[in-house]
Amino acid sequence: MTQVASSIQEQQAPLVTVDLKQLLRGKRYTWISHGNETYLLQLTKSNKLLLTK
Repeated sequence: MTQVASSIQEQQAPLVTVDLKQLLRGKRYTWISHGNETYLLQLTKSNKLLLTK
């Protein structure tokens, strides 16, 4: 690992894992806000995730 990469890792908060069930709460989609934008996170029929603006 390079010095820059290890420096970046030290500055970042510990990794957090969120279960998709918590995000979707029984639905197949949820809205996510990031900055001034809103995104739609969808669980497709083929069990894949789709994120659209």
